[in-house]
Amino acid sequence: MDEGKYNSTCLCAVMEGNTEVTPPPVYEFSYSPELGLLMDHLDEVAFECDGKDLLALASNKIQQERRNAVFNPYPVGKVSRGKLDVNYGFLNEYLYESQDYAPHKLLKARRTICGFEIYSLDQDAEEYVGCLRSNILGTKYSLEQNDQKVVEIRYLTSVFKRRGPREFSVLFMGMAESTGKPIVMRNKEPYYNVETNSYSLNFNGRVTTPSVKNFQLVHPLDPTYVTLTFGKVSRYKYILDYAYPWTGVQAFAIALTALDYKIGCD
Repeated sequence: MDEGKYNSTCLCAVMEGNTEVTPPPVYEFSYSPELGLLMDHLDEVAFECDGKDLLALASNKIQQERRNAVFNPYPVGKVSRGKLDVNYGFLNEYLYESQDYAPHKLLKARRTICGFEIYSLDQDAEEYVGCLRSNILGTKYSLEQNDQKVVEIRYLTSVFKRRGPREFSVLFMGMAESTGKPIVMRNKEPYYNVETNSYSLNFNGRVTTPSVKNFQLVHPLDPTYVTLTFGKVSRYKYILDYAYPWTGVQAFAIALTALDYKIGCD
């Protein structure tokens, strides 16, 4: 795919880090996004302790917040902003850095024969958190955590498909209570700009380099609500912004599928 055919010129704000974003009132998941978020009780601790105890409390709170960022849905009405770095090699390595915890990396992924292994990072330690499996064509992926499939990504393929933007859907296994079925989100369709002879999306300056890998993921019942934005800023760097209902590891996994090599859809 000729990446020069994808214009990332930004026309309007889609996701702002400090801007209140109102999600559509259509989320009916089987769990509450309010559970297991930041441990506010640490702010209410009232007892005498020395400096070492205070440092230990602060360290424990930071560690818990980092785990929440990895495993819990981002709070409703807010947007997590971050970047993804690619280290190319025999088996590529991918590093995700959240703006909330910069400059420390939050997640890492290693390419394997059948997909990606994903790890959370804490100082010098790393913890295995999931596996992103892929088919040989790079068109179907499933994120598995604790032996359960939580997200599935499917790219549209056709040997007769004309050259153009990628099309894909994401099945979120947090069931809607009203239907009992996975919620399906799709990438926002770029519009064709006749003047530049390219496809465009509104990234509000966050994405600066045209690429077939650039995309925005929107909610099926409100196409104006962008739940995830991914785009290229240089050869080795991409931005990754996401909102409710995604967790850090889920958003990271979806972005990894865009970076992977594909047959039949580019």
